[in-house]
Amino acid sequence: MVEFLESLGIAWQVALAQAIAFVILLVLLARFLYRPLENIMRQREEQVANDLAGAEAQHAKAESLRREYEAHLEQIADEARARLEQALKDAETVRQQQMETAQADIQALYARHEAQLALEREQLRRELRQEMSDIAVQAAHKALRVRMTPELQAAVIDQVIAELDRTTLQ
Repeated sequence: MVEFLESLGIAWQVALAQAIAFVILLVLLARFLYRPLENIMRQREEQVANDLAGAEAQHAKAESLRREYEAHLEQIADEARARLEQALKDAETVRQQQMETAQADIQALYARHEAQLALEREQLRRELRQEMSDIAVQAAHKALRVRMTPELQAAVIDQVIAELDRTTLQ
């Protein structure tokens, strides 16, 4: 091989020295560059893996909080619907009670007015009867003044009273 190298114009001592220098360079690079670089890369991989695991944990936690929040919102919405329904029921109950109270008031007022009208009718009948009897007595008095005897006067008065009693009963 020495002859081959010399035919190419390469000195074997230089080639050997360069080969040894290359091996020493590889050993030094492996020891001082590749291993620390490999350690740094391994640490970086571990850090990235830890960061990813942390991110996944935070994502899972955030998802859990989101579900919890949505459940809480649903619960609040259900409570709001229940309160609204209860308020509507209460309002309907109050409305119904007010309607019943108003109906009772109207009926009581109607009954009072009916009773008052009945009293006024009765009073008007009495007044009318009194006026009619006064008119009848005056008319009879005028008509009979000329020919009135005490017996005839008593008979007329009895007849007027009987007529008034009959009118009163009707």
